[in-house]
Amino acid sequence: MSELDERPAQVTVARSLNYMMHDPEGIKRHLFGALLLFIPAIGWVPAAGYPLRVLCRVSHGNERLPRWERFGDLAIKGMVFWLAWFTYNLPLALLNRLDGGLGLTSPALLWSVLVYLFLPAGLILYLETGSLISLYRFDKHLELIRRTFRDYLAAWLVTMFAWTFGGLGMAAALNITRTGGSLLGLAAFMLAAFTLYWSVLTTAHLFGRVAQRSAARLPQID
Repeated sequence: MSELDERPAQVTVARSLNYMMHDPEGIKRHLFGALLLFIPAIGWVPAAGYPLRVLCRVSHGNERLPRWERFGDLAIKGMVFWLAWFTYNLPLALLNRLDGGLGLTSPALLWSVLVYLFLPAGLILYLETGSLISLYRFDKHLELIRRTFRDYLAAWLVTMFAWTFGGLGMAAALNITRTGGSLLGLAAFMLAAFTLYWSVLTTAHLFGRVAQRSAARLPQID
């Protein structure tokens, strides 16, 4: 077992938050992904596929961000992510109607929490098997969560916080664009995109560690 495997979960979280800074090409490759967020739909597909490539790398103990290449593969991985994201969130259209001002106990909020819980496990199993059915094998998801409970719990909590914070930042940037002028809005959107993609790569590292500790056989990424 490596020294990193013996560290408590909170130290692993701290490592995941800044591992990009230890890679000479890390900031440049992160910025490229953040810039793709400025290209609706077309840019969002490879931007969503890249973290899955990072997850595979980290599961093999390699923390250097991969090069932006083989965009066909990135597009496939990105489309799988968006397929999972949209299908997992389909019930929200109904649950939002049942909200009724329940706040923290609203069905929509509770469902969103479950999406954040099961989506990463589904993606890990998809990467391991190559089967879209794995995205919806929730019994297998629970087995993976049980085997790596401490690490998975830490990664899940960080994911919920980071993605929610990043999403709110993007929404605020769009609001500033509408009310504060194009130049101020562009600056706000750039900052929000930088933060959101940093959050995405952080969670990719965290769940890469989960995959490593669960002994998942993910593809080796050069």
